[in-house]
Amino acid sequence: MKKVTFLLVFGLILVPTLVSASWWNPLTWKVFHQNDTVSEEVEKIASTTEETFALPTTDDLYRRIAELEAKLEEARVSLQKQAIIASVIKKVVPVAPSSPVSSGLSEDTVSEKVKPAIVLVETLVGSASGVVIDSRGYVVTNAHVVLKPNTGVSIDRILDDVTVFLSGKKYDATVVGVDESSDVAVVKMTKSTTYPYVKPNYDVGLSVGQKAYVFSMPVGSVTIGYGTVSGVVTKKSDASIEINTDKKPFDTGGAMVNDAGGFVGVAHNSSCKVLEEGKTCLKYTVTADVFKSRIPKLILGMQLFKNKKQTREERLVGGALLGMYNNVKGSQAIDFGIAIATGKNSFDDFNTKLGKDVDGHITRLYLAKLVSVADALHKASDVLKDQSYNLRTFLINENLTVSALTDYQQSIIKGIQVENEAKLKEYTAKVSFWSAQKNEYDSHLANWADVSQNYLLEEGAFVESAAKYILTERERILNTFSGENMDIF
Repeated sequence: MKKVTFLLVFGLILVPTLVSASWWNPLTWKVFHQNDTVSEEVEKIASTTEETFALPTTDDLYRRIAELEAKLEEARVSLQKQAIIASVIKKVVPVAPSSPVSSGLSEDTVSEKVKPAIVLVETLVGSASGVVIDSRGYVVTNAHVVLKPNTGVSIDRILDDVTVFLSGKKYDATVVGVDESSDVAVVKMTKSTTYPYVKPNYDVGLSVGQKAYVFSMPVGSVTIGYGTVSGVVTKKSDASIEINTDKKPFDTGGAMVNDAGGFVGVAHNSSCKVLEEGKTCLKYTVTADVFKSRIPKLILGMQLFKNKKQTREERLVGGALLGMYNNVKGSQAIDFGIAIATGKNSFDDFNTKLGKDVDGHITRLYLAKLVSVADALHKASDVLKDQSYNLRTFLINENLTVSALTDYQQSIIKGIQVENEAKLKEYTAKVSFWSAQKNEYDSHLANWADVSQNYLLEEGAFVESAAKYILTERERILNTFSGENMDIF
């Protein structure tokens, strides 16, 4: 027993000593510590900066999180207030005339870009400034300078002798399109060459507070120079632009451009009125909003006159188009076809009651209404078909009358004729369809017990969409046979 105890004690003393010995323990061999050498300088710094860091407690972490959340909320509220203030300022603070919203191009750059395209248009009745808007020589100017006075007698009021002065040179021109109400005309220089031009700015236009320029070529200054008025936009609508200027605009009209040098408006002779503080308000009754639809049509030859005296051909064709408009607008069948299945008369009330239909009463009422709607849609479609057929017959029979119209008028009639042919086929198919559909609903009404609720729901939605189709077609016809398409006759 003593020997065993002695060996156990001896082992406990000897074994740790052997393990920790350098010659015995591989972990102490230098081959495994070649990269562990630390410079004396680093060790010195480490020994002099050694500190003891205490781990934060749970309360410390929660306190820190609360502080960060408070700062985040403070920042969020600050940003929200800034947004509100900015919104209020935008609504209530007027734009200072001397502070454009955007700097755009410099005045010199705009002038260099626009001046080469400014022209003077002269006719027997007067002169006005204009601007070339196409390299082919199309010029936008005032309509009053290319029209004879409206005496109510003359049918052809467009002047033949038109002269355009551009960069000191003289060019013959012809009137292409006229919009007398807006006092805008397009003339084309007849010489085949490439002209300097300013591109119409249909999409950007002008904004309140933006810098604007008016370029004009005053009478008698054709070879001397160009007049320029600059100002800031103070009011803008679809029909007009007003700017404040520091000097009086020219009485000969001119071209308004934005600060990017884009053409956006035409001035009138009587557009100037003196405001307070010695400034002038220059009002433009034509803007980019109008240009976007009008200028391309004027280039194609559209002519719109006030109190126009019609030719015999214009009376006939215009009368047929007006008849289409009035007959569709005043049709009780079309009105009823739209009203019977839309708005308050839709199938919504029936749809909500179908689930409680235990005796088939709602089903029978539903089917009865489907029959009535189908009959109304049949009659409305028949009116559309008849009006379309009558127009088709007139245009075929009056082909010679149409050929006597102007090229632009003929192009409009051609477009209407092509669309009408397609619609006539469409309406004819609708008439046949709703006749058959009414018979189908009648047969279901006689055998209402075999009709499912899903069928009723599907058909109700279908006839509502069909009533909306009649509404859409009526609006299309009223739009087609009104406005500019009628004014040209």
